[in-house]
Amino acid sequence: MPPSPDPTARLARFLFIVVMAIAWTGGTDRLRAQAVAAGHAATGPEPTDPAVAARDAAAAVRAKLNAETFDVTAVVRRVGREPDAMFGWVRDQTFWVPYRGVLRGPEGVLMDRLGSSADRASLLAALLVAAGVPCRLARAELPQAVAE
Repeated sequence: MPPSPDPTARLARFLFIVVMAIAWTGGTDRLRAQAVAAGHAATGPEPTDPAVAARDAAAAVRAKLNAETFDVTAVVRRVGREPDAMFGWVRDQTFWVPYRGVLRGPEGVLMDRLGSSADRASLLAALLVAAGVPCRLARAELPQAVAE
């Protein structure tokens, strides 16, 4: 879709380009330094390291998240280290969806609480391993007569 020829839209696009160019070239830092050099107090907070600001923002978001939706060890802390309790949690808190194989993995099942038998088994195995209980997954196809 071509840009609008409307004069207001063109002015808005031009101003956006100017503001972004100033921001990308560090123009605001230069303006602040000029104001301080001229003896005028700079307004607003002092500029911080972007990496520190990003780390602090990530920590704030992490504090608000429910860790049980993505962290196996958080589920182990809540449920306990008893294998039967973990089995019951997987049985009661996740739901079976019919597809073959492992598609979502343990974290995927934790996130949306849906998974195939293999995905839910991999979640249970991850919970057991996180609790220090040795386990292994096995897969086999049973003949119809044995399955019945």
